Parts: sequence; structure tokens; C-alpha cells
Amino acid sequence: MDQTRFFVPPAVCGQADPATVFQFSTVRFTLLTPRLIRIESSPTGEFEDRPSQVFWYRRQPLPKTDINYTNQTLSIDTDVFHLLYKDLPQGIRSDSLQVTVKDNGNTFHLDEDNPGQLLGTTRTLDETNGSLKLQPGLISRTGWVQLDDSMSLVFNSSGWLEPRPAQAGYRDLYLLISGGDYKSALQDFQKIAGTPPLLPRAFLGNWWSRYWEYSQNDIKKLVNRFQQEEIPLSVLILDMDWHITKTGNDCSGWTGYSWNRSLFPDPPELMEWMHNR
Repeated sequence: MDQTRFFVPPAVCGQADPATVFQFSTVRFTLLTPRLIRIESSPTGEFEDRPSQVFWYRRQPLPKTDINYTNQTLSIDTDVFHLLYKDLPQGIRSDSLQVTVKDNGNTFHLDEDNPGQLLGTTRTLDETNGSLKLQPGLISRTGWVQLDDSMSLVFNSSGWLEPRPAQAGYRDLYLLISGGDYKSALQDFQKIAGTPPLLPRAFLGNWWSRYWEYSQNDIKKLVNRFQQEEIPLSVLILDMDWHITKTGNDCSGWTGYSWNRSLFPDPPELMEWMHNR
């Protein structure tokens, strides 16, 4: 079968324009848009330029802004926010950084509680029964959110994801300042993180998925039944037993990508048969 092709961001996408970077001994600021700024804190003075799982496109033009940058202080004044930073021997702290949201006058510091932050989504509904705790979202009624990208993987030169170099105390934060213009804030976020792809047309049709030990012939009978009943079928999911599930060790169940040949003796033939229906 054809191998899946993945899009990998070029390394240059992750490296910001030097005009947007303001560096101190253990802290680095990158002004990405008028509403989005990256703040890295590194006790060793080593920073990360490679694209991460979340943020790919850091190479953005310098926004319209007034900047006052010395070896001990930084002032950034955009149409949306005003940032003041004083470099301290202890590195960045909540009392060394202050940001003011211009359209509502709210002032905040790093790691400050943000009770107005709206919730986002959840990755999966597996084993969910009733309500569940959602992750913090990208929008807040206070006009700002702090995003932590410190633990995400980064793309290496071969296009594979790998952990960042171990560095105690390293932090990679992003401040997204929306004010009351939430739409523009989301647009700025997408400039750096990328835009969500449009769903393939087939995903909007009928799906079939059942946790059941189907065989290759069972699947063909199922597809034929849909056709006989004149029910459109766009997506068919082989849940678990298409691959080996019993290994005799702790990995039984979710084991990998080895076909269960006793149930599916000829996977390429099945795929071709289904795609021709």
C-alpha cells in the first residue's frame, strides 16, 4: 500500500526574524504579531528555534510598534498591548514583567490567575461518562491568555519529532492578547500555529464503527448490506481486531500495526475492494 505522506515544516519557518527578537542573558522575547509575543526563560541561555508541535511559523514581519530595548529593560508598545520588562539576576519573574491590555486597561503578570479564561476542547471522549474537565482555551474575558509550549516536541532536521534538550527550568511561553477583539486574536494565533484544514468531504457523510471482531468476509457482507439497503456509507472504521491484539504481555490490545492474518488474510485486496464500491 502507498505510504502516508506527512507535511513537515521547514526549519526556517520556526526561526523568527532577528528584528523581532530581544534577548537578555537568560530570557528571550519574540514579537510575533501585534497580539502575540513569545517569552523564553532559559537558565543556560540556550533557546529553541525549531518548529514545535504547536507553533510552526514564527518567521513573521516586525509589527508596527514602539520599542525601547536596553541591556536591562524592554518596552514594547503595539496597538493592542504595552509590555514592560526589567531583567533581573534571578531571570524572569512575575514581578519583572508587566503587560497592559490597551482596550480594557487590564494589567497582568506572568503566571497570574486568569478567572476569565474560557475553556477549550478535550482530545478524546474515550471512557467518558458524564461531564469532564476541559483544557483552558485561547480566549479570556480579561483580554489575555498565557500559553505554555514548554513540553511540546520539536521537529528535528530529518522532519521527525523529538523531545527538546533536557534543561531544568526552561520555559517556552506565549502571551496572546486579544482585548475584546477575539476574532483577530484567533487569526493571529493561526498565523503562527497554522490554520485548521478543511474536513474531507467524506467525513461529513455516514460513518460505521463498531468494536467487534470482524473478519475480511464480514466486512464485505456489511458493506454489501449498506448497498442493498440503499444507505450511503462514506467512512468505515476497523476498530481493533484488524491487528494482533493478544501478545501475552502488558501491551495486549493496543499493540501496533501487524495485521491479524487469521481474520484479514489479504488486506490489500480488501482495501481495493472497498475503494471500488
